[in-house]
Amino acid sequence: MNTDLTVLTFGSLTGADDMLKDVQELQSADFLEILDAVVVTRDGQGKVDVRQPLEVGPGKGAAFGAVTGAVVGLLGGPAGAVVGLVAGGMTGGAAGAAFESGVPVKEIKSVAVQELAPNESALLLYVEEVWLDQIELAAQDLAKSIVHEVVAEERKTAREAAHEKAAAVRKAKIEAAYQSWQARLDGLRAAVEAARRRIAAGLQADREAASKQLASAEAKLTASYNYMLRALAAWHQQALAEINDLNAHAKQANAEAKLDVERRLAAANEARQAARMRTRETLQTRLNGAKSDLDALKAQAAKAPAEVKQKLDTQAAKLHVEWVAEDKRLDELDQASDAAWAEMVKSIDAALDKYDAEMREAEKETEKESKTEPEKQA
Repeated sequence: MNTDLTVLTFGSLTGADDMLKDVQELQSADFLEILDAVVVTRDGQGKVDVRQPLEVGPGKGAAFGAVTGAVVGLLGGPAGAVVGLVAGGMTGGAAGAAFESGVPVKEIKSVAVQELAPNESALLLYVEEVWLDQIELAAQDLAKSIVHEVVAEERKTAREAAHEKAAAVRKAKIEAAYQSWQARLDGLRAAVEAARRRIAAGLQADREAASKQLASAEAKLTASYNYMLRALAAWHQQALAEINDLNAHAKQANAEAKLDVERRLAAANEARQAARMRTRETLQTRLNGAKSDLDALKAQAAKAPAEVKQKLDTQAAKLHVEWVAEDKRLDELDQASDAAWAEMVKSIDAALDKYDAEMREAEKETEKESKTEPEKQA
């Protein structure tokens, strides 16, 4: 499976470090796996600082302990790379990793700043390409630009290859992450319900504060669903890649080697099935939540004054049609081939994002009416 260098640039000196904190939080929550990271800053005087913020090595910092040199060395090559490094600007940890990875010193010293302006920063992330969606989702409102470049297979070191083999996704890993995510979702759903109760029961001033709380809780809940689905999709792709590699290897393996291949193949297939099953359950949970929201909107519409009831009824009817369509597609998901399955998951997820946005608009309309009703009665 290809690895990828992603370069994110920011219009401030602290942007890269702030983004790195978000990335590390996502990794801690099992929403993302990064191999390595480099932070580059250029101050107002043009001085460039290059830092390797993660400790590289088994069990330290980065998920697989990849080599920074493979990241830094690549910057001098591909057209379109956003950030280069000033000659002599590399610091100890990054330089040491570069030497270890076999990147020529002259290649490192030959690169220079290309497009990083004074008082800007960049975050270089080294990841397997299956995680690119997660990075873009996390950075969509923060980064000035995002550039991806596939790392050529011949640039990979034996150390990296060993880490990739050790990082094969397994069912137990998926199940542990899923259980952790469920606890996270329970807390977010409780926050959403608490805010809704405050809106329904509170006075005008309290409702306004609760509305902001609700919007924040709903945004976090939607983001968690999106990160869950993308992480499961990434693990699904990793399992498929391992299955394909093992099937090819099995054709040339001797009898003794085949036993090991078959064992690993069974584990990879279990991981594939676990990723599909948990994806289906995540989508179903999200769809169930959408149905609850729709039922609440219908109840609100029934109590609304005549002049807004028709509008809310129309919105509820439209949302019901959309919900039924996604429920039907979810039933078809289990029978889909792996390639079709991945596209269907993306499509259903996007449709539910749209559904949620439409539901939020309908809720705002209802809330607006609840604000004006006391005035009409007075």
